[in-house]
Amino acid sequence: MRPLKLTLSAFGPYAGHTEIDLEKLGEKGLYLITGDTGAGKTTIFDAITYALYDAPSGTNRDTSMFRSKYASPETPTFVEMTFSCGGKVYTVKRNPEYERPARRGSKMTRQRAEAELHLPDGSGVLDKPKEVNAALVRIIGLDRSQFSQIAMIAQGEFLKLLTAETKDRQEIFRKIFKTNCYEVLQNRLKDSTNTLYRKCEAARASVQQYIGGIVCAEGDMLREKAQQAKEGKLPFAETVELLETLIDRDEAEDAACARQFEVLEEKIGAVNARLIKADERGKMREALEANRKQQEVQRGKAEQAKAALAAEQAKQPQQEARQRALADLENELPHYAELENAEKKRLSLASDIETKRRALVQQERTHQAQSAELAAWKQEHESLASAAADRERLLGERGRRLDRQTVLKALAEDVEAQRRGEREIADAEKQLAVRKQRQEALASELAAQTETLKADREAWEQGAGLDAEREKLRAQQAKTQEREAELRTLNALLRECRTAEQAVLASQQAYLRAQDAAEQTDAAYGESRRAFFDAQAGILARELAEGVPCPVCGSGHHPAPAQAPGHAPSEGQLREAEQARDAAQQRAHAKSLDAGAKNAAFTEKKQQLIAQMQPFAEQPAYENAEAQLGVCEEKARQEGADAARQLSALDAQLAAREALGHSMETQQKALERLAAEQEKHRSAASAAENLLSRLRGQQEQLAERLSRQLAEALPGCRMENAAAYIAAERAETEQALAALEAQLASLDAGIVRRKTLARLIPQRESELRGQEQTMNAGREELARTESREGALGEQNARLRDGLSFSSAAAAEKQRQTLAAEMNAAAAARKAAEERFEACCKEQIALEAGAKQLEAQLAGGEEIDEEAQRQQGNALAVERLSLLERQRTLHSRANTNKTALASVRNKSDELERLEREYSWLSMLSQTANGTLSGKDKITLETYIQMTFFDRILQRANGRLLVMSGGQYELKRRSISDNRQSKTGLELDVIDHYNGSERSVKSLSGGESFKASLSLALGLSDEVQSAAAAGIRLDTMFVDEGFGSLDEESLAQAIHALSSLAEGKRLVGIISHVGELREKIDRQIVITKDKNGSGSSVRIIV
Repeated sequence: MRPLKLTLSAFGPYAGHTEIDLEKLGEKGLYLITGDTGAGKTTIFDAITYALYDAPSGTNRDTSMFRSKYASPETPTFVEMTFSCGGKVYTVKRNPEYERPARRGSKMTRQRAEAELHLPDGSGVLDKPKEVNAALVRIIGLDRSQFSQIAMIAQGEFLKLLTAETKDRQEIFRKIFKTNCYEVLQNRLKDSTNTLYRKCEAARASVQQYIGGIVCAEGDMLREKAQQAKEGKLPFAETVELLETLIDRDEAEDAACARQFEVLEEKIGAVNARLIKADERGKMREALEANRKQQEVQRGKAEQAKAALAAEQAKQPQQEARQRALADLENELPHYAELENAEKKRLSLASDIETKRRALVQQERTHQAQSAELAAWKQEHESLASAAADRERLLGERGRRLDRQTVLKALAEDVEAQRRGEREIADAEKQLAVRKQRQEALASELAAQTETLKADREAWEQGAGLDAEREKLRAQQAKTQEREAELRTLNALLRECRTAEQAVLASQQAYLRAQDAAEQTDAAYGESRRAFFDAQAGILARELAEGVPCPVCGSGHHPAPAQAPGHAPSEGQLREAEQARDAAQQRAHAKSLDAGAKNAAFTEKKQQLIAQMQPFAEQPAYENAEAQLGVCEEKARQEGADAARQLSALDAQLAAREALGHSMETQQKALERLAAEQEKHRSAASAAENLLSRLRGQQEQLAERLSRQLAEALPGCRMENAAAYIAAERAETEQALAALEAQLASLDAGIVRRKTLARLIPQRESELRGQEQTMNAGREELARTESREGALGEQNARLRDGLSFSSAAAAEKQRQTLAAEMNAAAAARKAAEERFEACCKEQIALEAGAKQLEAQLAGGEEIDEEAQRQQGNALAVERLSLLERQRTLHSRANTNKTALASVRNKSDELERLEREYSWLSMLSQTANGTLSGKDKITLETYIQMTFFDRILQRANGRLLVMSGGQYELKRRSISDNRQSKTGLELDVIDHYNGSERSVKSLSGGESFKASLSLALGLSDEVQSAAAAGIRLDTMFVDEGFGSLDEESLAQAIHALSSLAEGKRLVGIISHVGELREKIDRQIVITKDKNGSGSSVRIIV
């Protein structure tokens, strides 16, 4: 990157438009930037860095300081630089945020910061500051921090790179040489190691949890060894062997139980078969006895059925009489229907007669009313014959009255217009006087407020640097707040650790309680089981009788039978006790898993806390974490309080300045309003004068016209009485017109009514004639209908006299009664016959069943059912005991098998994880520089050490020249301590006395030479093949030469001259007079003694 032209406008001490053609300085060699103190030498570097990176060259300045205090308010502040990079030419232009006059009015406004980048060959323009910043970093290949370390060594920045610690140099080299990929690798190795460690801990806890699930019978000789395994005191191989032994032994015992169970099942099956046969013979005896009883009952039922059948057969003559009466009634039923139809016809004719009579009466009434209305219409039509002639006469009178009304209205409007004009003239004269008076007052007020605003603006400009100072304090406060937030996060994490620790203790206690409960329920189950089997022996003993063999031992003598305890549990209670024991063991196992998981989580949180406390405490310890974090918090709070106090004071000053700014804005707006109001009143006064002149002319014309019209329309009426006279005339005319309108409306209604009547009278006459014809036809039809109705009534009376019942319903009811009686008698006889037949069949079936049962009982053998039951009970007790034993063996074996499989699986996984953790942990410690007893050199630092050694090799070539062979820089090989990062510290070798010491011990002049050499070496290395893509054709060095003696200055110039060989241009800022004599090409900055800014000239 090589600057070609630099343009500054109202920038720093440069008040006007200043152009510096840097191409005149050539393409290589040294040039000097010199001038008076404060003239603006460093501002040249600031302008270059600001154009490229939106920041000054040094950290002790701010962009808010760039606005020139010598420039006129109208001159814009900006920097424009044309530079070449990679064979292409770019132009960048920036301006900072500053106050400038508004384009309208006299107030100030804030010009926002802007940036433009013109790309080569007109390929485009970027105009957003963020896009411009990113593009320039991409083009040059360096950010602002790297640029200030490599290409531009700013005033006050020399010692930073020389005396930096390993951590600071890491950040510089990471950006320049792009070594962050190694840091990423280190972090990934560290994260992977931590993850593997947590997995190992979890696997160990899981293995121990599975071992804790081993089940061993109470009283077993291996129980003590099993307890040692649960407590983690038994080696892993012996634990596996113990599990295998327990499983093999339980499986062998289970097989023996299975064989016993098969033999026992066969015995129980034989006893059950004999009991079933005995039960069947008992049921057959009971059935035979029941059969015989049922036969006796059935004989009685058969005799009753026979007697009932005979009684029904005796009722046959009554049934035949009912049959004859029913036939007669069914022959008579059709005549009832014929009578009903004839009566319906007669009633219909009677209803029709009544309807016709009412209709005829209504027609006669309507005819009479319409005849009377027709006579009234004819009389009204004759009375309206003269209405048309009267209307024409009234219309002529109304026309004359309307003409008079129009003339009077026009006169009244003119009189009112004359009065209104006189009022308007008076108002205009008053308004004109007020406008002129207000205009004079505004002119005085405007002059006074202008002076006040000028004084306030001068006071406001004196506080221009307060914003920059506040931003620095805010940045400091933000860092403190960020540190406090990190400490709060750490405290929260510490509280989580303490909570997790308590949770671990609580879960361990819960596990111990659950384990105790499991052992207690196991013991209780054992006692219940023994009591249950003891009770079974007592139950069998109650069934024993002297001389009868015992179902268990076979003895016929029973001298000491077992006694059943009163508190013995039932089989269901025994199962509940077993379930309670299993549940307690499962709960203990779950509590064990929970305790292991919580312990792993606590360990992970504790490690996370210690790792995050590293930046805050040299030796973080979990036990003292509260105290260590408390010290850090107190320090952070004190720093925050100090920053807050300073900010508060500064905010008060800025608030006062802001209030003054708001006041100035208010004053400016008030001035603008006053000026606008003054102009408004001036325009209004002019308009008022014009209005007054126009009103007076109009008033004169109106008076002349009104006088002429009064003489024509109202002879003898004077001007001063015109309004009252015209009002009276208008009122009289309006009354007459209202009366005429009422008369005309009445006549118009009469004319319309006469036309309507002329149309209605003929229509009504025709309607009346039609009504008379309709009434005559109705009377004739009514007489014919009355005759038919009388004949039908006589016919129906004759038909009714020949029937037995008064109606068809009564006849039908009698028919249904006879039919029901006949059906009931027939159904009763049929039922009696069916009952008798069924009794006979049932008697035959019972006799056959009895014979079959007698035959079956005679052919079978007798079985002692009681003896078989006692033997079955004894076998059932033995079977239950055997099943319980098998269940216990199965449960224990399955539990131990699950534990063995899980332990083997987890142990294989643990072994694999521990192998992987071993080598990965060593690799991570090596890469992160945390090997015990070794220097804390990370992999990234090791890579950077290679770059650093090459930088020192290049730097020493110049330092040996500048120091006359005395000093040589050397990377420190032995660290001061093994607690902090190392590998990039710097020492100096003094060849005069053979000593090696820290670079911090060098004097001011020696430090400058060492710093300059190191910066030049870094610049050379960046542009070497290892850092391809970065090309810097220009370097800048600001001050520092004043601390050198004459010989050292010559040596430094020689070193810089060698740096400028090839195509590299080196610019130096210095006050030293010897440099002006030794360096021919110069940029000379001259400060104007009159305070109008600085000027620039180039000497080649």
